[in-house]
Amino acid sequence: MNDKSHTIKELADHFSKSKTAIRSALKHANISAVSTPTSTLNSALKYDDSALAYLNKKYGVKANMTKISVGDGQHTQQSNSTLKSANQRTISALIEQLDVLHEQLKVKDGQLSNKDKQIEELHTLLDQSQKLNLSDKKPALVAEKTNKKSLGFFKRLFGADNH
Repeated sequence: MNDKSHTIKELADHFSKSKTAIRSALKHANISAVSTPTSTLNSALKYDDSALAYLNKKYGVKANMTKISVGDGQHTQQSNSTLKSANQRTISALIEQLDVLHEQLKVKDGQLSNKDKQIEELHTLLDQSQKLNLSDKKPALVAEKTNKKSLGFFKRLFGADNH
């Protein structure tokens, strides 16, 4: 049986959980460390494949999981490079989307500018129409005033019934 040791950190990274969550899950399942550290400075508790199997049952197996081995930096590098490339793809997609939105914004700005011009033209036409209408009514008002028979002061005051 090929038993490999795993640290809490490796298990936490593998399942995307916190070290505390992994430690409490293993403690709750009464799974103890295979090796105990001789020095608390650089040594970490190591767990065998039974801990990995238990955590696989508890947290589920991810689609791209492979067994972790101590000192396997290649797995970490691959996942980091995979994450970086995924992040770069996401960033480039967002940049493209931002460019499209900028173009749409430019089109909308142009449309608003055209609408402003149309509104200004309509205001000018309305003003001209009102002036023309007033100029048509003015001669009629002047003619009406001149055609009216003017009454004297006393007739207006005491009433003139014959107009």
